[in-house]
Amino acid sequence: MKKNWITNNFWVKALSLILAVITWFYVNAELTKQKKTRDEFYKPPTVKSAQDQPTAGNKGYITENR
Repeated sequence: MKKNWITNNFWVKALSLILAVITWFYVNAELTKQKKTRDEFYKPPTVKSAQDQPTAGNKGYITENR
């Protein structure tokens, strides 16, 4: 007699599914936290237009904010 594949070891399968969902939520939260931290600490340099500069000699070059 063939056992039903869903009910065979049902509690092991249910526990595995619960652990997989918990692990997925944990990893997703850590990746979100890591992205927020990276965005908070890394600020790319800004490009100022030639109109903002006192001289037009450095058109379009990346300058540091001071």
